[in-house]
Amino acid sequence: MPTPQPATVADNILAGINALCEAYAKAQIARIEAHYAATAEQHAHCKARGEYWDAAVSSQYQALLVTLQEALPDPVAVETFVPVRALPSGDVEVHGRDQNNRRVALHLTGAQAIAIGTHLSAYAAIGLDRAGVRINEYMPPVERTLPAAVTTPDPRTDADLETSQQQ
Repeated sequence: MPTPQPATVADNILAGINALCEAYAKAQIARIEAHYAATAEQHAHCKARGEYWDAAVSSQYQALLVTLQEALPDPVAVETFVPVRALPSGDVEVHGRDQNNRRVALHLTGAQAIAIGTHLSAYAAIGLDRAGVRINEYMPPVERTLPAAVTTPDPRTDADLETSQQQ
């Protein structure tokens, strides 16, 4: 009867771990048996079994590494300079340097970061406009039509209106 193949990535990883642990345990048992062997022949046999299982441990370890590398995403590299970084709390950290080349880090809430970003974009647009660069070529068109107004009749009667005006 053939053994069933692992169906998922987790099953592949667990199968690799189990095979590695089994080979390691067998190698340890063979070394212990060699240590307590009564004869030289028995010692040589157990030592050879231990070496066989040590080789199996190495191959199982390499197979497990391949399985893990296929299952897991590429390792994340740390960027040396991230000027704007979103924090898990929803805040934003902005890194820069002052006039004396000292490092400065601003810790902003999300709302503060959006406000500052909007202001900086507006100032950049004004600066470009003054320099003769028209940014309207790069901006999407703005519709100038207003939505139709929806009116509903007043549910109050004329008598209700007269009493409210008298008060």
